[in-house]
Amino acid sequence: MFTNLLNITCTIESQTSAQNADTGEFVETWTTYASSVPCRLTGASGGEKRSSKDILANMTHKLFLDYRTDLTWNGYRIVVGSNTYNILCVINAGGESHHTELLLEIVQ
Repeated sequence: MFTNLLNITCTIESQTSAQNADTGEFVETWTTYASSVPCRLTGASGGEKRSSKDILANMTHKLFLDYRTDLTWNGYRIVVGSNTYNILCVINAGGESHHTELLLEIVQ
């Protein structure tokens, strides 16, 4: 069973903006969207995402979750332990809504 392979948990954060009380400027903040989400994290061998001029992202990890329809690559990130990861791609993997696979880039 797929869920038996999910050996750790992660936190999914969503991006919001908040107004700085001193300057009045809006700043990016992150809030917990879902916590203690069962998952499996593996290293990846790379896989650069390129535009015509620049490398945009370098995939460093893959994350496996139970099937979800509420995540996109934009506006969410993943936290596992003390590491934070940007989501590069969300895949409905395994067919027939079997599981969700996220391609991640660790935030340095």
